[in-house]
Amino acid sequence: MGLIRMTPSRRSLLLGSAAAIALLVPHIAAAQEAYKEAPALAARVAKGELPPVAKRLPTNPQVIKPNKEIGRYGGTWRATMLGASDHWWLIKTIAYDGLIRYDLDTKGYVGNLAESFEASPDGKEFTFKLRDGLKWSDGQPFTSADIQFWFDSVAKNSQLTPSLPSWLRTASGPVEITSPDARTVKFVFKEPNGLFLRNLASNSNIGDNPPIEGFPKHFLAKLHADHNPNADAEAKAAGFSGWVERFTTVTGPLSRWRFTGLPTMQAWVLTAPYDDKRRVAAERNPYYHKVDPNGQQLPYLDGYDFRVVDDAEAMVLRATAGEIDLQDRTLASLRNKSVLFDNQEKGKYHFFEVPQPHHNTMVLFLNHNHANPQKRALIQNKDFRIALSHAINRKEIIDLVYYGQGEPWQVAPRKGSVGYDEKVAKQYTEYDKAKANKILDELKLDKRDSAGFRIGPDGSRLSIIVEAPSDFRPDWIDVLETVKKHWKEVGVDLQIRPLGRALIRNRALANEHEAFVFLGNGGEDIDLVMHPDNFLPYDQTGYRTFALLWSNWFAGKQPSEEPPENIKRAFELYRKVQSSPDPKVQGEAIKEIVKISGDEFFNIGISLAPPGYGLIANSMRNVPDSITDIGTIPYIGVVKPEQFFKAQ
Repeated sequence: MGLIRMTPSRRSLLLGSAAAIALLVPHIAAAQEAYKEAPALAARVAKGELPPVAKRLPTNPQVIKPNKEIGRYGGTWRATMLGASDHWWLIKTIAYDGLIRYDLDTKGYVGNLAESFEASPDGKEFTFKLRDGLKWSDGQPFTSADIQFWFDSVAKNSQLTPSLPSWLRTASGPVEITSPDARTVKFVFKEPNGLFLRNLASNSNIGDNPPIEGFPKHFLAKLHADHNPNADAEAKAAGFSGWVERFTTVTGPLSRWRFTGLPTMQAWVLTAPYDDKRRVAAERNPYYHKVDPNGQQLPYLDGYDFRVVDDAEAMVLRATAGEIDLQDRTLASLRNKSVLFDNQEKGKYHFFEVPQPHHNTMVLFLNHNHANPQKRALIQNKDFRIALSHAINRKEIIDLVYYGQGEPWQVAPRKGSVGYDEKVAKQYTEYDKAKANKILDELKLDKRDSAGFRIGPDGSRLSIIVEAPSDFRPDWIDVLETVKKHWKEVGVDLQIRPLGRALIRNRALANEHEAFVFLGNGGEDIDLVMHPDNFLPYDQTGYRTFALLWSNWFAGKQPSEEPPENIKRAFELYRKVQSSPDPKVQGEAIKEIVKISGDEFFNIGISLAPPGYGLIANSMRNVPDSITDIGTIPYIGVVKPEQFFKAQ
């Protein structure tokens, strides 16, 4: 997947979605004469509860060409979620409705809430023209004032936003947003922002932070002290510590899913929140701004009903009982594949392909800024990391955990990526206990206790505490159990600490961790260019934070610590990636970042991720046969769930 198509020309940006719908103009004209709607909504219109569908749609609704066929109304999307912090399933599936979005092949962008958008040639200014007549799910107008409210009252309020997300800043300072009229929004940077559109259409806007398009001014202003002098008193009367807690509870990236009543621009409106009742559900948005070529207002499906379970085994039971319509996350593991394959007829489902652009099944991130000076010095010693890597029998892990699928691989992009480097991918992957022992002995870790474990620099047993998410990817625990055995053979005590992802993230952002495991993102260019955080110590999300103090230094945050010169060079290169609108400049910088990463050998990879799969009910229609699990974007949202439907 090349870099060049990922930065559209000025003309293509100006056209936005207009070019995409040009071929559908005859259909649009016909639809405007008689839009159609779901029977349940038509009944509400007849009762006087809703205005007619033509008055609920924008003047120029977005026309969605179905992936395969025109659909029919009705049915509920059933799936499962794991535990109390699996909101990423919601983000990846049903929450992808921002100003713009990636197109179906993820090689460019199309308009969404914005019917057109334009970038200045120097990459400093971005202008979006909203569709005329957009409405929130409660029928109130969606205008540029809503985005301006987010910027002026949320993004610039230090109590609500201590630090503006990095993608909305350049080295010279934060973005400025203006609204010349009700349909126009302008983002202006002091320097070129070569990644702005990528970030706007990705998890940076929709998952890592609350979406900038998700702040209805008419609803939220009454909760904000700048707009309502009684907001604090009203918040305390409602049981909150003050207006800030109340506001963030309603709007936070996870907490917004625990609250019903917040107007949305998404296809479905939350009716059962993500709380302790074990069910997350929604019904269709009567004001949704999209139609099919026949003028039928989308979505086709009445809603979704996602059940919250405690483990993957419960997901398998629901799947084999025919209670899952579309899902891959957590359920579709290699461990579960044989039983799910054998029960396809009983469960009335079949598989779809989920190619994996990740470069690694699991990365072991060691904390290079460890709070303990002795542990920090050991982790920062490259030879120590090399020894730990040589002590891992990757072939055994691939055979036992991944059923023979994959190959030994370090933290390195895949073949075909602009950053691919075979040397980096394969270095130190050879299983060699003798070499590992020799290196550790030469590091003066040659003394052992009565159990055979080495004595560390502080005089205690040499141990590495690795935090692993207990609510995601059960295979990682299996991998760590195997690595634990391998490291024991060279005298290193690996202690596995299963924790929830939210807690692991919080501990990483507080620099309280020793090591943790997570996905190997950045295998292909769409991930790599936007988030090369597997390859340099810059991450503010907590998911790949392996050197918080160096990361903060680059971000201008505290606490921080000046990094070594070679890491400063990597940061300088990443600044080029961020600022240049030229894909060739971005690509060359990425190549050098990967080379520095290989030379430094920051973290330890296991194996190249094998292809994945997912489950789809036989009755579910318009779902592609293959959906690539791109980590940085809502990969199922990209394939337009609003046009999924169920056959009779």
